[in-house]
Amino acid sequence: MTSNPRRGPLRALFQEYQRAAAEFERVVAPLTYTDFVRSRNETTEDEDFRSVQTVVRHVVQAGYAHANHVRVALEVPGRRVDVEPGEKEPLLEQLHRMLAYMEASLEGSWHLEADDLEEVQIRSAWGTCYDLEQMLEHAIVHILRHRRQIEGFLASAPPVGQG
Repeated sequence: MTSNPRRGPLRALFQEYQRAAAEFERVVAPLTYTDFVRSRNETTEDEDFRSVQTVVRHVVQAGYAHANHVRVALEVPGRRVDVEPGEKEPLLEQLHRMLAYMEASLEGSWHLEADDLEEVQIRSAWGTCYDLEQMLEHAIVHILRHRRQIEGFLASAPPVGQG
């Protein structure tokens, strides 16, 4: 068993989650209000993917859902959090709160080794069964995919006033 709670597979996964969120925030933070809320995808039927604002909201909302899935599996009380689209700064603050919520979800489990993570089974709302490691990997990749989506939005549209 790992004696240092700053080490181990769960801590490593959580640090990568924090890194993915920091990269995501670095892409979003410099945007002006207009660039943040501008519709980027007129053809989508999914409102979560219409603008940078709605993608950020989706990422935060999904992060809370991932944490709640972890909480159910670890038998930690959870709560439903609804994230409304809004201004950039409050949404980025919600991103930080979501990370803190995931970290709190893992409290008491930092000592788990790789074999232990496999034993924690999580049935997702979308029907896939994950172990704890796979759920955290899914959460990490979810942020990375949407960071890439936003980078694509920004690369394909001229800045405000230039198009």
